[in-house]
Amino acid sequence: ASSKNNGIMLLLSALTGGFVYILVGAKAINGSIGIGNVLLTYSAVIMLIKALTDFAMTFTDLRNNNEHLLRYFDYVSLEEETGAADKSVDCNYAQVNIDNVSFKYPGSKNYALKNVSLFIENGQKVAIVGANGSGKTTLVKLICGLYDVTKGSIKINDTVVTARNRNEFGKWLSAVFQDFSLLALPIGNNISAGKLYDESKVWKALEKVGIREKIEKYPEKLEQSLFKDYDDDGVELSGGEAQKIAIARGIYKDAALIILDEPTAALDPFAEYEIFTKMNDLSQDKMTIFISHRLYSCKFCDKVIVMDGGEIVQVGTHDELVKIKGRYSEMWNAQAKHYIVNN
Repeated sequence: ASSKNNGIMLLLSALTGGFVYILVGAKAINGSIGIGNVLLTYSAVIMLIKALTDFAMTFTDLRNNNEHLLRYFDYVSLEEETGAADKSVDCNYAQVNIDNVSFKYPGSKNYALKNVSLFIENGQKVAIVGANGSGKTTLVKLICGLYDVTKGSIKINDTVVTARNRNEFGKWLSAVFQDFSLLALPIGNNISAGKLYDESKVWKALEKVGIREKIEKYPEKLEQSLFKDYDDDGVELSGGEAQKIAIARGIYKDAALIILDEPTAALDPFAEYEIFTKMNDLSQDKMTIFISHRLYSCKFCDKVIVMDGGEIVQVGTHDELVKIKGRYSEMWNAQAKHYIVNN
């Protein structure tokens, strides 16, 4: 619609300019006006056309922004869904039961997941691996309640996971996705995702991901603003540093289940190795679901789930799966040369 409106205004401006040029040219030929006035009139018409064009574009931008504002106001006027965790429920315990789940995205004819069943015990470290499009992230999104399953069911403890009751099972869950976002706010608020934060918990989370020393060097430390949107003294982070902040945010919630979807994608090999070797310390006795294309991470997990074409094709430990013919050993052998260390 905006392109159409801009096109109409540009056409009208061109027609107006053309009409004026013809009129002035005819008068100049008849000798009604002098050359100086012709040039002056042409300059005035050019300025008029530019002004009309700028007005049309500004009007269109205002109209489009108004649509965004209306949706924003509708959103902020919604009733608050989240609430305090039920004190009678143990928020430090979680088990996940995925029962014969199939799923296809809205508007799609093809199933992204087909007949997936999986049980994850409290405290287990689980890696979900597979090629692009195998269904790894889709499965995680369903566990997070971002979509409703098409068939089957997912339960965290005894609570059925749906898109409408995230406040019920959310107390057990913390997730860090590859496409995370940091806010132009102080580091402490970025990690707590709220107005207030527990300083000791924030520092512990930063220490676990190996970025505490970096933050301690900032003048304002935890009150140091990120980016320069609202603070000229705000700091910019590298991709790897930003990813560590995102992982620290996931740790800070202290949930019973932590989901890490490609958490080391922006890290260099040394930082990645550091995160992997600290996996037990990062998640302690909590259930951890770990998605990565880099199979080295699977060595630190209790169970490996291999997906292909929206289905689970193998389940076992790294040591078990690497010894048998199958999808996992194929992927491992393709990557193994990168993990060989010469002594």
